Amino acid sequence: MEANFCPLVTNNIEIDSQGYFKPCCISDKRFKINGKTANANNHSISDIVQSDDRKQWIENFEEFYKTDCSQCYEIEKSGGESKRQVENFYWQNISKNKYINGPLQSLDLKMGNVCNLACSICNSNSSSKWGSIDKQFGIYYKPSGRWFDTDQFWNELNKHVDNVERIELAGGEPFMIKKQKLLLDFLIERNLAKDIEITWFTNCTIWPEHLIEKFSKIKLAKIMLSIDNTHDKFEFQRWPAKWNETYEIFKKFMQARDDGLCQVEISHSVSALNILDLPDFHEWCYANNVRLYNNLVVGPFNAKDLPEEFKLKVIERFSKHTLKEPQINPVTGTDNYLVNLMRQPGDVSTLKYKLEYARKTRPGLFEKAFPELAGYIDE
Repeated sequence: MEANFCPLVTNNIEIDSQGYFKPCCISDKRFKINGKTANANNHSISDIVQSDDRKQWIENFEEFYKTDCSQCYEIEKSGGESKRQVENFYWQNISKNKYINGPLQSLDLKMGNVCNLACSICNSNSSSKWGSIDKQFGIYYKPSGRWFDTDQFWNELNKHVDNVERIELAGGEPFMIKKQKLLLDFLIERNLAKDIEITWFTNCTIWPEHLIEKFSKIKLAKIMLSIDNTHDKFEFQRWPAKWNETYEIFKKFMQARDDGLCQVEISHSVSALNILDLPDFHEWCYANNVRLYNNLVVGPFNAKDLPEEFKLKVIERFSKHTLKEPQINPVTGTDNYLVNLMRQPGDVSTLKYKLEYARKTRPGLFEKAFPELAGYIDE
């Protein structure tokens, strides 16, 4: 087996929010057809599976690992557990059918950029709300195609689900996409749903009444809530969501979990904005009886771009942090991959530049929500 073996290289395909085909959600590789980057508006999953580019990439994966899978490479180099390692463990130890070198066993679908929020760490590629804001500020915005909103896409997708045991549905905001019902109905009618885990990544602002009744027919319906903070800090990061309204929907998901309909966890995006609050958020998760995954932000708002003095403040707070129980991938103390990555040299000007635009779109909220960070950024 290759030193950097990853099952997702062959058994998974992701379609990102702009319709590009990738090996997985954090890979930099985009598959091509006839030398041009393929897109779901013009190409199907069948086209990608049969493409020469994907076949050649698979054959030469070791050569491309450091560049095309740089996030896994960097996390492993820092001593953390990468997605590649997590997937290796899953397909070797947890999967019912184990890894098969050939057919698709996993699908990761970002169903366009239709979204009702303009999250601070996001942009118009993944959020139509950001697109509308960009236009207001005179920034060019080209809407993504509507491949995810056609019967043709979902019906073609059904050709590839016979060996699939995991499907991830994200966005944008996946619960705004009605056509996914075609896939769920197909899986249920073909008696495949009972063997498939389906995970939705949602911003927890929409209650999917039209889908809840189908959860009991799926092997596992898993809800990953994208919640990065609470109260004012949440509202800056997940603008224009309101914390009180989001918390009420959170409680409805938790009730559905307690009723045995689904599994509920939090996908917590750790960035320069909320890394100082991470211990507090872990306490909140513990108090609310929900597990979370610490998901590192490597793009805009990377914690390594924080001022060095602020990093010391973070490290001081982490030194007193010992709560492991609610975490799926625990981050405690100061000897961990998250702190190691934050300690890397960064660029404060990059953070200030990214913050400037976010602050314009929600004036006055940053200073109110993050007074400690604002004190370092604005000095």
